[in-house]
Amino acid sequence: MLVLLNLGLTGIAQADDGGYEYKGGLAGVSPEDDKYFSSPKGVVIDSNGNIYVADTLNHRIQRFDASGTLTMRWGSLGTAAGQFNLPADIAVGTDCVYVLDTNNNRVQKFTLNGVFLLQWGGVNKPQGIAVGTDGSVYVADTNSHKIQKFNSSGAFIKEWGEFDDLAPEKFSGPKGIAIANGSVFVADTGHKAVQQFSTTGTFTNMWGTSSLSYPDGIAVGTDGSIYVADAGHIHRFNGSGTPTGTFTLSPISSPAGIAIGIDGSVFVADTNNHRICKLDATISTQTLTFGTQGNSNGILNSPYASAIGIDGSIFVADTNNHQIQKFSATGTFISKWGSLGTATGLFNTPRGIAVDSSGNVFVADSGNNRIQMFTANGSFIRLWTNSLNSPGNIAIGSGTIIYVANTGKCNIERFNSNGTFVGKFGSYGDNDNLFKYPQGICIDSDNNVYVADTENNRIKKFTYNGTFITKWGGGGTATGKFNQPTAIAVDHYNYIYVCDSGNHRIQKFSPTGNFITSFGIQGAGTGSFSSPLGIIVGTTTNGHEQVFVIDTGNHLIQYFEPTPLAIGTISPNSGNNTGTISCIINGAGFFSQVQAELFCGSLTIKGTTTSVSTSGTFTSIFDLTDAKWGTWSLRVINPNGTISIAATSDVFSIIDPIPPTIIKAVTLGTNSNGCLDGIGITFSEPIKDTSVVLTDFNISGIGTPTGSSTGGNVDDNYFELLFASGVLNTSVTPTLTYATGSLTDLYGTMYGGNLLASTITTTHDSARSVLKLVTPSSNGVDNNSIAIEYWLSEQCGSGTVRLLFQGATSTIYTLLGTYIGTTTTTASIGLIDGTYTVTIIATDMAGNAGTSNVCQNWRYDNTLPTITLIKPASSASDNEQIDVEYNLSEDVASLTITFIGTMSTTTTLSAGTSGTHLQILDGRTLLGSSTSTYTVTLNATDLAGNTYSVTNNNWIYDTSAPRITLSSPGTNSCDNRTIAVEYSLSKDVNPHSLWLMFYSSADPKSPRKANTIFLGTESIHSVEINGADLLSDGNITTDDSLIDGCVYDVIMTAIDWAGNPGTSGTNTGWTYDITPPKVGLSKPATNGFDNQSIAVEYTISEVVATVTLVFIGTDTGTHTVRTTLAGCTNITLGTSNISP
Repeated sequence: MLVLLNLGLTGIAQADDGGYEYKGGLAGVSPEDDKYFSSPKGVVIDSNGNIYVADTLNHRIQRFDASGTLTMRWGSLGTAAGQFNLPADIAVGTDCVYVLDTNNNRVQKFTLNGVFLLQWGGVNKPQGIAVGTDGSVYVADTNSHKIQKFNSSGAFIKEWGEFDDLAPEKFSGPKGIAIANGSVFVADTGHKAVQQFSTTGTFTNMWGTSSLSYPDGIAVGTDGSIYVADAGHIHRFNGSGTPTGTFTLSPISSPAGIAIGIDGSVFVADTNNHRICKLDATISTQTLTFGTQGNSNGILNSPYASAIGIDGSIFVADTNNHQIQKFSATGTFISKWGSLGTATGLFNTPRGIAVDSSGNVFVADSGNNRIQMFTANGSFIRLWTNSLNSPGNIAIGSGTIIYVANTGKCNIERFNSNGTFVGKFGSYGDNDNLFKYPQGICIDSDNNVYVADTENNRIKKFTYNGTFITKWGGGGTATGKFNQPTAIAVDHYNYIYVCDSGNHRIQKFSPTGNFITSFGIQGAGTGSFSSPLGIIVGTTTNGHEQVFVIDTGNHLIQYFEPTPLAIGTISPNSGNNTGTISCIINGAGFFSQVQAELFCGSLTIKGTTTSVSTSGTFTSIFDLTDAKWGTWSLRVINPNGTISIAATSDVFSIIDPIPPTIIKAVTLGTNSNGCLDGIGITFSEPIKDTSVVLTDFNISGIGTPTGSSTGGNVDDNYFELLFASGVLNTSVTPTLTYATGSLTDLYGTMYGGNLLASTITTTHDSARSVLKLVTPSSNGVDNNSIAIEYWLSEQCGSGTVRLLFQGATSTIYTLLGTYIGTTTTTASIGLIDGTYTVTIIATDMAGNAGTSNVCQNWRYDNTLPTITLIKPASSASDNEQIDVEYNLSEDVASLTITFIGTMSTTTTLSAGTSGTHLQILDGRTLLGSSTSTYTVTLNATDLAGNTYSVTNNNWIYDTSAPRITLSSPGTNSCDNRTIAVEYSLSKDVNPHSLWLMFYSSADPKSPRKANTIFLGTESIHSVEINGADLLSDGNITTDDSLIDGCVYDVIMTAIDWAGNPGTSGTNTGWTYDITPPKVGLSKPATNGFDNQSIAVEYTISEVVATVTLVFIGTDTGTHTVRTTLAGCTNITLGTSNISP
């Protein structure tokens, strides 16, 4: 858990500082951090009631007292002893703690106070651990589908189990394990069961398959009860596996670990709610909860990446909190957005982030395999996926091209800022153009791409489009070697910084891969790292670079700046701006190669780069040719980016001994009237603006100019003499005369010299003709007859006035250029359909080229629009609600629909944009209420004037409802499971709309519906349906079965093809009866006899249709005899005489 803070600290560089000085942390521990978890999975209670929690995604162990107060914690992300990678469970021995270090595939043993003792491996992503009474350690070896037993020193004793989807004594991903009363209980997750064994692995029992859905943690209570954590619930069983209780967590989560307190209380690691819950022994009451995930403002959870905004703010990919947090440059929390999810604006373990030149934020939403784009304030803009698979970091090249380290696909993918795929390079492998799970990417100022090829332990350099340039690195611990490089950054000098994660350091290289320096060692102190995963490089206001390291294992973001240099003197300290000068610079702290710079405001003169053999003196050569005269400051830069300024003034003086001259004078035509507006003068060097005296100048045909202005910055080498517009034509080239006055260069301000000498200059005609394009117009559209209207300010050369079309094809159409003013014409140029940019270009008689305003997005369209009338369809029908559905191939200017039949009418449709549209018209308003057949025509005219229509025939307008007569099931009748249905229809209806409805107040699911076998044609129909399967889908459920003995009212409903509904009359009192009558036969009696007059006595439980008496002979040669008797309800008959 991290909190971005500006601690305002500085530190003394350590022995391995590499020329970098620790300046403080942008991360600290929140006061409430003592109860923060991230998906805890394991919990155990020791004999003193202390609670140990495997804080899984924070890669640590936390210990609390019985009230939930934190007493200690240990661990961080890593592979060293005492470090963890997703610890999933924890167990307590007599005087020790065993931790399942799941993703490191090992067991680690500690004292009760977290002091490392020993470790052992031989397991594959284990999820459960328990300790027996004899000190033996039992491990649920999840991915190996078996149980392993070790002694307390980690020596292997035995194992049992193998993978099987169903069989007892075998496992499918076992996760939980508990030991009690000489038995081993295993939460066999894949089997959805609990299996019981002896401590030697002999199978004894299996239960829970009917009540468990995802058993995870398991524990045995003091009374022998067995508790199982199962997908949002805690189940309790007795020793034989009989359920005795269930507790449902709120909000529902996925509990993993479970433990029993010394008082019998049940403690649950409520994983996805990031807390510990305490229940009583009967799991009926929740008595205590503590913990939260730690996603408050400024709290970070395993951040992977950061980026610096255009205003210096810092954006952090807060990976395990599934959000983005924004901080000021000093670490003050500003805002955050996002949470776990798949919707827009939500994230799943974001691992990369970048900011473009407009301030937009791009996030590699790694778990959702996509890139999301936001404003700087977190407003969602767009997302894209393409073929992304666990994308890592992001970099932004020139033209706002987005580069993504597509880690899971082992390639680099390129997109524009709209998310459109541009290209990709690389695939899995170890050759120059291949990668193994690259994670880091950055782009230098020359648009070169650098990739941290993580599993190949190399840095690779490519051109912007993926052409291989060079590579460096390789596995190892020496300088220039890597162990899992995960992130990479570039500074404003194009030096490369690599997060050498496995070596716990930062390495710095030249753009060609030459090693420069490194800093950081493994550890927890300032300037030390533990598996750093991210890095960003910025620049302070005084030009120093800032290096921010995401020190993941230590839960810190550390901030560094280069160790300051000291500059003494420069000799000589002045020179003329006419050539080069060699200077000796004295100081201290120079490192490796250095470069001196003279600077004045935004101007810079770079000296030669020098290799320093002593930290106190070096020589640098400066080229002062044409440099600005005056006082300059000095700074020295070493490859670490350190900038040291010697002074703000009088460090070095540049002298200007040469007076200014006029280099060129040109005519100006800045307005749109086609006349000269002034003369622009370019001098050999900057002129003091305040020394300009207009009476010192004379212009032939004009005389003294009326005013002056600078062409850009004050006191630059260009200014303009202005006069009244409309006096001279743009083709005139007047003569400029200057008489020596007070005009001086800037050097004269301080040293009193360098006056401009008298001169006579012939001006050059540089005033271009003014062109205006009226039509084609921006966003306009034309067909083959193109209207052209344009204006020329002056005569142009024959054949030089051209109308340029650029777009779907490129065409130049030559216009007349021998006149001045506005002209219109039409032309058929032979374009192809498409969008064009249209411009007039022309060259005046002096050869000055001019360009008109640009017509953008003009469209040439000589193709008829394609329209499809989907509804009303030919030979179809509608009622008074007429669905009009159509598809347009392009936007249209007008769109109407015409109905021709008994009535004829035309109406305008509102939606004329390209695509498919659905509008609903009121038929009664348009066509009345009479049924009739119509011809329907859709008419369209596109924006260019092209027209097209489409017609559907024999469409029926029908507002009459269908008549339904339901004969059976009839009023006051009954049926058994086979129900005879007879009905007649007055017209064809949609068979899917035919429903037979059964209503009864005695049926809680009334009305019941049947509809799957009815015919919808105009006729009399007889069908049979199954009362136990009304939907006739073979799936007999309580939802589509009638209730035996229930009396129903029966109605049939339907909708005809025009959409008109119809309903039959109601048949009341129909009974559904599927229970056979009960019959008792008293006479003829068993072993009795009768003569020709046979007495028959029987009882019947209900009214029946027929009663048949069957005699089956028992002597050889006899036959079966049947006779029909009268029936009645629930009474005993008297004697009936029948003739056998």
